[in-house]
Amino acid sequence: MGYYRGRVALVALLATISFATSVIAALPVVRVITDTALTGAAAETGGVRWASADSVYLTTMAEGVLEFDLHAKTPARIVFPATRGKCFTCVHLGTSSRYMVTAFPAFAMAWKRITEPSIHPVPFDVISALDVRDDRLVFIGSRREKGQWAPDGAIAWSGTLSKDLADLHPVLFSALGPDAQILGDCGFGDVSAARYLRDGSYVLVPGVEPGVFLYDPDGKLLYTWQTDRLGFLDRCDISPQNRLLYARDPEARYQWLNHYRTVEDILPLPEGPALLLREVQSGSTKWSLLILKRNAPPSKIDLPIRAPSDVAIAKADIRGKRIVFLIRTYGEWRRGWRPQPARLIVAELQ
Repeated sequence: MGYYRGRVALVALLATISFATSVIAALPVVRVITDTALTGAAAETGGVRWASADSVYLTTMAEGVLEFDLHAKTPARIVFPATRGKCFTCVHLGTSSRYMVTAFPAFAMAWKRITEPSIHPVPFDVISALDVRDDRLVFIGSRREKGQWAPDGAIAWSGTLSKDLADLHPVLFSALGPDAQILGDCGFGDVSAARYLRDGSYVLVPGVEPGVFLYDPDGKLLYTWQTDRLGFLDRCDISPQNRLLYARDPEARYQWLNHYRTVEDILPLPEGPALLLREVQSGSTKWSLLILKRNAPPSKIDLPIRAPSDVAIAKADIRGKRIVFLIRTYGEWRRGWRPQPARLIVAELQ
């Protein structure tokens, strides 16, 4: 009987090891297909989304949102034009087959139907991240009312573009309660992220306070990941003096941020929502994907992408098995603020 029990235990152990090995082996590998230095107005792009199988949208303040042909390597057309000489909202970008939304981190958003020229401005005090699915908009942001940031504590919002956002309403409230000024005062950090997943649910990462939040398509909170063990910056726990310093001084801001892993975007992978994490090592910047799972440890994929600077940022989007990464790199601080042409990297999940 003891021999039989030993055999059963051994078989169970081997099965567990085999299952664990298969889970590890099942993680995708990201392989770079092309790495292109952008030119012209596209060289200073800040946001990216797939437009079609052969093109991407790029935000530029100089000309608006461009549709960039991946084969011709030139902007095909302007799909969201600049007004009065510049597109002041063309930093953050969210798109669906029907709508496009742009936003500057402070004061303004704007949206349009893809097939129509009219642009609809939306005043808002802080917009840290946004995404669009069909006619639904979700974003992380904060309002200032009567001299107070977020008097009701709201830090994330949702609304319907086909209703001209008449139904705009909060979906996430700060854990700090009413009059929470943390997002309003720390919106400069670019550490928030929002993304719809393939089933219509969406994920919000405030970045300035703990938590990653998963909502169903109707806006019901389904799950919360506790971020204290995920290894990235999840709070803006700094003095009021430093908040003012980091807001006005990019060098001081990145000297602070470079001590941490930070969230730059979210990708809806088949395996689950993947946080795009930025990390600085020995003066250069690298990225990884942290795939979140409910009631299980996350999985990490190191990306074969580097930037030879301690000041580089990334945005990304996925279409099928192809991921497009937008990399903005700046010269070392001791040499001054010298932006280099943005890189557009197309990669594939394998």
